[in-house]
Amino acid sequence: YASKWRCEFGEAWEYLTSTLARWEELEGRISKALAKEESTAADYPLLSSLLDELLSCDVTNEVAATALADRLHFITNQSTSRFDESYSRDKEELGVRVKKALAKEEVNEEDFAYLKKLLDEVRTECSDDAKREWQRAISDRLDQIFKQSAAGRDTCGKCYSHAASLRCLPCSHVSICEECVAKQLSSQEVDEMKKMSMHIVKPDDTPIECPYCQQAAACISLH
Repeated sequence: YASKWRCEFGEAWEYLTSTLARWEELEGRISKALAKEESTAADYPLLSSLLDELLSCDVTNEVAATALADRLHFITNQSTSRFDESYSRDKEELGVRVKKALAKEEVNEEDFAYLKKLLDEVRTECSDDAKREWQRAISDRLDQIFKQSAAGRDTCGKCYSHAASLRCLPCSHVSICEECVAKQLSSQEVDEMKKMSMHIVKPDDTPIECPYCQQAAACISLH
């Protein structure tokens, strides 16, 4: 019978037998990939590739497609959950260190570097309400130490490294350095500020706050 069908349909027969062979080979690879009891992130590329290959075929298999999609969804959720757990542990550990550092009744210049390091960690690693709360608390403590020190009268209250050379208006505090302001401006704006000895903060610009009083500056002028 096969010879009769092959003679009758010619090239169509060859196409059908070839398609069946490719389909059985693909289903075999899919079955093997799904046979694992638990897939991990390392299996994601293979499963995703199999799903793409399956969806591009002329013949459909909704059961296999659904199974692949479900397994990919499982891996994504599993990876996200593990990341959230890791992030939560890191955040909790950071929170303990922040609270411990702020619990000291008296702080001095020796605590300054450690608090500054904590502030950098909070800015980098946190992205929720805790970030704003911890950031403000650490900044307040840094300002307290900073203003009590002799260097505090002349040093930038944002980076605590360079000389404060710019005055924030309307608060009139000379509290920030050119380097910190330049990070928020384009190179053209920096050149114009140096040329005009001032920079006007436009309504749609990134806000520039005075490090001393946290008031948004409407204008920055060279001291």
